[in-house]
Amino acid sequence: MSGGARERPAAYYFRRALDSITASPVITAGTLASLGTSVTFVAAVFLVAANADRVTGLWANAGIDAAVYLEPTVEEARVVELGERLTDDPLVRSVRYVSPEEGWQFLADSLGDSAELLAGMDSSVIPAAFEVSLEGGLGPDDGRAWTERWSEVGSVDDVQYNRLERGRRGQAAVAVHWMTIALAVLAVVAGAVMVAMSFQLAAHTRRDELEVLRLMGAVGVRYWGPVVLAGVIEGVLAAVVGLAALLAIYVGVAVPLTKELPLLEGTLTFLAPSEAILLVLGGAALGAYGAVVGLWSLARWR
Repeated sequence: MSGGARERPAAYYFRRALDSITASPVITAGTLASLGTSVTFVAAVFLVAANADRVTGLWANAGIDAAVYLEPTVEEARVVELGERLTDDPLVRSVRYVSPEEGWQFLADSLGDSAELLAGMDSSVIPAAFEVSLEGGLGPDDGRAWTERWSEVGSVDDVQYNRLERGRRGQAAVAVHWMTIALAVLAVVAGAVMVAMSFQLAAHTRRDELEVLRLMGAVGVRYWGPVVLAGVIEGVLAAVVGLAALLAIYVGVAVPLTKELPLLEGTLTFLAPSEAILLVLGGAALGAYGAVVGLWSLARWR
């Protein structure tokens, strides 16, 4: 102990922490496994939750308020006239004309690798349309009245009113948001319980080592400091390995998925560097928490 007393405090704590980690490889492997599993599980839940929240948010806000589909035989002059009438409509905020060719290209791009399903067809099967954005204060009854009025206009084949559907999608997105928060909280709690049980077992296995430290005069921070530091080091290592494994799984799943569904490209993302750093710090905190719980259970057991 005298040699340890001549060491700098930081060097003493690190030496004792590393000795504690390497002294019992089996116990260390068990604590690392529990920490790694917990951090990876929490990170996976956060990753899925963040992407689900982003996708449902875009889905809720995607689309237009209304689409006015024109008859296949409509003449160009009539298209111009209808566009001007829509622009002058007091309930209309903006209008965009979509030609059959543009609609066809959008459909083909949306299908991605499945665009071969369109083989043998051409853009004539896609009707020309106006995408319409309506005023924000428009109520459901006003929207239905507007739809019925424009459905009776000559050269208009159909009018699709989407605002009600967008409202329902918005409610679904909010529900998904709160469900992901609940799952994230559940993941954190489950991880904390798993780590606590693992470190309690580790502490009971190392109780002889800790008793020797007591007999040699280690008290206060010199007694519990190296144990907590060992937990922090194990937490950081487990978090780094867990995040690397999660990244490999993400690349193996998300990259093929975005190729099959091009609309998801740019929407699905991995954890940002700041989020990854936060999870590593979370792993360190989880390791420190486990070490404290282990020491507390050992003291109570004695």
